[in-house]
Amino acid sequence: MDVLFCLFGKKVKNQRTTNLIVIIIISVFIAGLDSIISLILPSSSALLIHEILYYGSLLLYYPLFESSKLQASVGKFIVSIKVVNKKGERMTLLRALGRLGASIVATITFLGLWMIVFTDKRGMNDIISETYVVKNEKK
Repeated sequence: MDVLFCLFGKKVKNQRTTNLIVIIIISVFIAGLDSIISLILPSSSALLIHEILYYGSLLLYYPLFESSKLQASVGKFIVSIKVVNKKGERMTLLRALGRLGASIVATITFLGLWMIVFTDKRGMNDIISETYVVKNEKK
């Protein structure tokens, strides 16, 4: 399958949009749960549950959305791009989790940004997980 590469600028704009939307949605959701949990449990236990819920939600967000039929996070969907495997098909949840892990390493080391600039517009996470970010022709 002929896979189209997205422009570097569109991926960066998408990442900012996605991060903002995700943080707002998860924060509102966790705040509601915090209120309920703090009424039931002691404060130390409630804080631990808050941390698990918050970081667990953030870690599962991308893999669940990108391996779903949507094939995109909310931000990617808004700018009409999606993530596919090397055959141009939807990726598995396991591959999506690996892509997230590679994204975290790429972000911490800044290697992901440099790889996008100096390779075929694919980040370290896409190269390791054998995925591509492509234009979503149908919306």
